[in-house]
Amino acid sequence: MTEPPPADSDRDPLEINTTVPNPSRLHNYLTGGQDNFAVDRELARDFREAAPDADVPKASALAVESFAARAVRYLVGEGVRQFLTTTFIPISDPIHELAQELAPTTRVVYIGSDPVALAHAHSFRKSTSEGATAFIHDSVRRNPRRLLRQAAATLDFSQPIALMLLETLSFIRDEDDPWGIVTQFVERLSSGSYLVVAHSTNDIQTDRMNEMAKRLSEDLDWTWVPRDRAEIARFFDGLELTEGGIVHIDQWRRHEHQPIPFAEELIPLYGAVARKP
Repeated sequence: MTEPPPADSDRDPLEINTTVPNPSRLHNYLTGGQDNFAVDRELARDFREAAPDADVPKASALAVESFAARAVRYLVGEGVRQFLTTTFIPISDPIHELAQELAPTTRVVYIGSDPVALAHAHSFRKSTSEGATAFIHDSVRRNPRRLLRQAAATLDFSQPIALMLLETLSFIRDEDDPWGIVTQFVERLSSGSYLVVAHSTNDIQTDRMNEMAKRLSEDLDWTWVPRDRAEIARFFDGLELTEGGIVHIDQWRRHEHQPIPFAEELIPLYGAVARKP
């Protein structure tokens, strides 16, 4: 999970609010990190009460990280050398390290609005001498055009870029038009660019997912929106889906010898990668 809500207008955007759970810190806790607070851990426990026979949140967090790594390997293999990605607080295999290990000239820009993620920005800026990394403290939902202008200081938008939205869209309400936000980004990308999306769905374990979404909305001042396959497919309008299209996240380019950490039916997420013609 990656995308926190817009900052309260009365709050310093760099001030860490330890009284309200945060998606980035929740992801950090679920994947074994230490950059989280009691309120984040309490939310994870609430999730588990909604699914007492399975650790769906942890399975989902691990599935997103694994999908992201597979997508990066695939895209580098397709010749992509630039990435624009929303980020969670790093645990292992940061996107820039993985991409630059495969192709040292790769340039990566991270987007994140969580102050704890900002505290890790120094690690995002580490790069090979041939490549580059940067961190933009902002949210994709606020001002995509401004964010794209900032990203252009590191990325060449005349060349292909992989836009990676890893659970970000699950935290944008319908009334805030996540489809329009994606369109603003994709329109700016050149031909040969890619859109990578990991998104929670209520097609799988519908009752459980709806209960978890209800609890999240009650506990927090932001909303988590699992969507069905048709709604997720709208993000890829005009693009060419690869690798079987929109599939269960653990089915996307996972080889038979790669173990799935939890049973497949426990992970209510779709993953997809699409190319801009």
